[in-house]
Formats: sequence, structure tokens, C-alpha cells
Amino acid sequence: MTRKKRGIIIVVTLLTVVLVAVVLIMHGANKMNASNTDTETKKEIPVFSDAETEADALWNGLSIESLSSYAGYYVEDGSNEIVSGIAAATIKNEGNKNIQLVSFSLKDEKGTEYKFQVTTLLPGQRATVLELNRLPYEFGTTIASVTYNNCSFFSEEPSLHSDKIRLLSSGNMITVENISSATVPTGKLYFKNISGSLLIGGITYSVSFPELAPGEKITLSPSHYNDSSCRIMFVTYAEQ
Repeated sequence: MTRKKRGIIIVVTLLTVVLVAVVLIMHGANKMNASNTDTETKKEIPVFSDAETEADALWNGLSIESLSSYAGYYVEDGSNEIVSGIAAATIKNEGNKNIQLVSFSLKDEKGTEYKFQVTTLLPGQRATVLELNRLPYEFGTTIASVTYNNCSFFSEEPSLHSDKIRLLSSGNMITVENISSATVPTGKLYFKNISGSLLIGGITYSVSFPELAPGEKITLSPSHYNDSSCRIMFVTYAEQ
């Protein structure tokens, strides 16, 4: 495995890890609109049968915890279309690196390949991500291998910049206030869907805010955002 530095990210080349069989069923009702999020798990069987196999499956601190059948809103393309029976994988960042993006695929014993991508996965976080081509998952499917394709990392620690701005949210509105003594340049807020502590979907949404003078504030109403089902992950803004 080789690593190349490009700009602010590190791209990690292909690595394939052979996994043991997976048998799992999960029926989730995840509502990712501006009103509600709800997830229900009926049954979950761990992907790994023993600690040794799990250790062999780790790559850059990543591990696939489970494969499941998902029903709810399809969030990966922003359409929020209602789907049922779509394959979903739960991935955890067990390492100490702030992952900006990682794509991976799972292949079953018949050769069917399930493709996934997740953005903004910080250390200790778990995310359930939906299959990019909306392929269905059937109970009893045996997963033969997992392939991690590329992975990029944040070059700087993701931050809410709470020393410069205050974020207040209510319903589908976010208020950004400049609490510093200097002008805050134009910037962006990045947020994800959540259910409890679990991130839902690989997608990370963003909304822009304008330059703010000291004490100035603005209220934003981004689509897909609701304070009961979303978490603001980090903020970026142009350096003065």
C-alpha cells in the first residue's frame, strides 16, 4: 500500500481484505427530511466471528460492522426518495485520523458487488451508508470480500470555530453569529443526518454564509437540515 500527498488530502491506494461470511438482517425506518429521523433495528448479527478476523479486516482504522436491508429515505443523492430493501453497510472509524472520504465495496459469493462511499467520518464515529446503485440486499447473502478503494483525510482538524462564531439551530434554521472582534470571511457549514449517535448516509451537506462583521448574525434555512435529525460537523471559511 502506498500513499501520495496531493494538496490537503492523502490518497490511499487499493487494498483488499478477505472477510468471513455475513448473515444479517436489519429493517430501518430512517426519515431524513426536515421533520423527523427514526431508525428501528429488528435483528443484527456481527460481521466478524472472532477478534482475529476483525483485526485482519481493519484498514487505516476502518472496520465494516454489518450489512443490512434498509427501508426509508434514500439520502445519498439528495433526492430523499422512499426506498425499501436497499443494501446498507455500517462502517466505523476506529483509528485516529479524520477521514474526509472513503469508498469501499463488498462482494458476495455470487460476484455481486455492493458499492459505498462515506464522507466526514471522524475517529470513533459510526455511519450507516446506502448502496450507491440502490442494489437490494437479501437475507442470507454471504459476503466474500471487502475492497477499500481510496481514502482521503482532512489536512487540518475539522472545527466549528466556536472562538469566532456561535451556531444556534431551531427546526430547519441555523443562525450564525460572529462573536469575535474581527470580520469573519464568507464560509460554509457542513452537516450530516444522524439517528442517536449513528451517522445516517455517506453524504455530507453544506450551506454557505456571507462575510459577517463583529456582532453581525444571519439565519440560514438549508434544505435537508433539521436540528432533531442532523448534526453540524464542521465549519470552513476563507482566511483573511
